[in-house]
Amino acid sequence: MRSINWRVTAFTVVFFIVFVHLGFWQLDREDEKVALLEANAEAMARPPVGLAELEARDIGDLQNAGSRVVLYGRWENRWVLLDNRILKGRAGYEVLQLFRDATIEQPVLINRGYVPAGPHRLAAVDILFDASVTPGLVSIIGIPRFSREAERSWLGSETMSNGVSLIQLADAEQIGQVLSEPLYPVLIRLDEKDPMALPRHWPVTVMAPEMHRGYAVQWFLMAFAIVVMWGVFTWQQWRPQDEPRASS
Repeated sequence: MRSINWRVTAFTVVFFIVFVHLGFWQLDREDEKVALLEANAEAMARPPVGLAELEARDIGDLQNAGSRVVLYGRWENRWVLLDNRILKGRAGYEVLQLFRDATIEQPVLINRGYVPAGPHRLAAVDILFDASVTPGLVSIIGIPRFSREAERSWLGSETMSNGVSLIQLADAEQIGQVLSEPLYPVLIRLDEKDPMALPRHWPVTVMAPEMHRGYAVQWFLMAFAIVVMWGVFTWQQWRPQDEPRASS
């Protein structure tokens, strides 16, 4: 009497459960991404709020929903460069420039966008800053980004050939130490329509919801395939074998 190969069966059951679980996990991720994109669209449609209103709101909601803020003040001729940024396959930096808002006492870090790197890592790069473009007090709009506690390990800074600081982490507290001036504890990503905006690629989510659905289908197909393989293997073990012919 033939019996089931329990090792193969146990292997099949375990990986079938794993593949199905991963498939449903990808579907859950798809739902999360859809909700994130919808929340971001709603937040972008609302009018921006002032910096003074940030503290009265939930930082997590602002971070995740992409709420906008409006600042009114003056650009300062001071900035640092955020290292290890990539745009269209080319290495470079992001320009974090100071903006002094008229409603608060501390300068604010504004991420203007990307600039390509020079011939070597610490070579000076040209930063477009024409005071005639933004004379006097101006109004700017951007999206706040808050540093999470887990990201605040000190990574140090370097000095480029033109004296500009090259930093590894966009944390206002640490950059304030580099610039020897306390900064408002938030980083603002400048609106792409602002005349001071530089090229950038800041997607709301790195992976589109449709990709998660595609991965889910792959996991479910793998679960189906492993069951089919178990069925074929078991059938081969159980099927009747031809009786050997007796020699004459």
